[in-house]
Amino acid sequence: MSTLAEPPGLVYEVKGLVFANANLNATFGGKLPKMVESLVDQAQQLGANGIVDIRTAVGGAHGCCVMTGTAVLIANPPGPPYLGAQLLDAADGVQIGTVVAGGPAERHGLRQGDVVTHADGEALTGAAALVERKNAARPGDQLALTVWRDGSTASLTVVLGVRPE
Repeated sequence: MSTLAEPPGLVYEVKGLVFANANLNATFGGKLPKMVESLVDQAQQLGANGIVDIRTAVGGAHGCCVMTGTAVLIANPPGPPYLGAQLLDAADGVQIGTVVAGGPAERHGLRQGDVVTHADGEALTGAAALVERKNAARPGDQLALTVWRDGSTASLTVVLGVRPE
């Protein structure tokens, strides 16, 4: 069960709304986690595997707290982030080999033969360093790349995708 912000690019089916409330008096310490637990239990009973659009409101003389969310069944949970390019070790970074047509690398300007020297401001020492940085991200995250191409450097921002099936 995951509690997600509006998940960009995910396909999901709304299974229902979930709701919890409590009075937050001087002993409210354990009530908020129990409210979240209640939302998760309700979502699971609806056959959901995630909750989006969670909202909380607190008010009133007795500190009433209301928490709501939308229980969803995520059809295609995201896999690992996808760049869509073959990465090869190069003397000064990472050489781009084959670029997948229509993939994130191509859509954001990477070309076969480019040498990526930096990712998010960090110098790259080989393909493994870029793979590690990519895998630490999520689909939809951005990688700021410095690329050596045709005798000069260029800055590109690539939005990572989800590997097509």
